[in-house]
Amino acid sequence: MRTALFVFLLLAALNAVAQETEETYRKAGFEAMQAGKLPKAITNYSHVLEIDPDDYDARLALGRLHYRNNNCDSAKYYYGLIYENDRTDVEALNGFVKCFIREGKLDSAISYAKKAVKLMPGHVPEYLLLAKAYGYNGQMDKAIDTYKKANKIDATYSQVWAGLG
Repeated sequence: MRTALFVFLLLAALNAVAQETEETYRKAGFEAMQAGKLPKAITNYSHVLEIDPDDYDARLALGRLHYRNNNCDSAKYYYGLIYENDRTDVEALNGFVKCFIREGKLDSAISYAKKAVKLMPGHVPEYLLLAKAYGYNGQMDKAIDTYKKANKIDATYSQVWAGLG
């Protein structure tokens, strides 16, 4: 009985240390990101995933950090981990859209942006990304129509008015 209790307490203590370490890395990653120290932030969030490989927030942070660091291949890898787990994750879809726009893969950007709009039909930022993809693809009529749809949802977005010119 004593051995079982000892093992239980030891496992509980190890779990508490792992949680503390995970949150320490997460906090350090966030602080580094806020300070613009992208490589340090990437390192810290990577440590979070070493502890918990399924951590959604760390995956999303790494996707965004790699995008900001102009590494779309790595960004898409982390967005892909999220998306293969949840095909309705709009954050992952938006991340893909931004990468595809940056890479000039505009048909893919439009396809993913349409999926995001379909999942969040009342949310303006998804329309803005779709309109941006249309615009870069030279489909100005579709871009303007998309800005008009966004304006009907919420007329307070300056990006919508800028798109409508």
